Amino acid sequence: MAGHQKPRGLWCILVPVGVRGSDDRQSLQALPSSSRIVRTEGDMPKTPRRRPARARGSTVAVGPARIEIDFVILADFAQAVQGKLSLIGGGWNLHHPRQYPSALPFGLGIGILVPWSETNRRHAFKFIIRKSEGPQLIAGEGEFEVGRDVGTPPGMTQRATLGIAGQLNLPEPGTYEVIVTAGGGEKRVIFEALPVQPRPLI
Repeated sequence: MAGHQKPRGLWCILVPVGVRGSDDRQSLQALPSSSRIVRTEGDMPKTPRRRPARARGSTVAVGPARIEIDFVILADFAQAVQGKLSLIGGGWNLHHPRQYPSALPFGLGIGILVPWSETNRRHAFKFIIRKSEGPQLIAGEGEFEVGRDVGTPPGMTQRATLGIAGQLNLPEPGTYEVIVTAGGGEKRVIFEALPVQPRPLI
């Protein structure tokens, strides 16, 4: 194969952000890549762009006119492969630490609705994790692309699934936010890091 071809799919670069007033650095390292670049496995097929042609009397489900974030799920681990999202320990919103700073496995399962007119092109997304009304801990960004599989009804809205996993270090108890943005839209998920509870005396 002549030349170098950049593979298609999801690329995400995670950028650690220093906590204001502290020398500690927070990190959410993508797994398994040590270079902090993650990519969904498998390439999505691309077909030439064309205007959707509908047969007379046919109906196609009408989705959003622009890219929208469908859902953001907190998990211990998240991975997206061939359009399917796999989660371990998904749906939590409370963290029960034994001490602070607290390191915890952390995953984000993200679904983004992509209208037919926006398929076969790359789109950017970003996410940040921060303490509510406080310092930012993590900033990440990447690109995603959805193709048109053979047999997909013309005009159909599709869903891009993104899985990000790593480790998150929480400096103290409190309310934290995960903010994901794509296509001009935004979705927030809140979780609570609880105070350390005293161990019962035996």
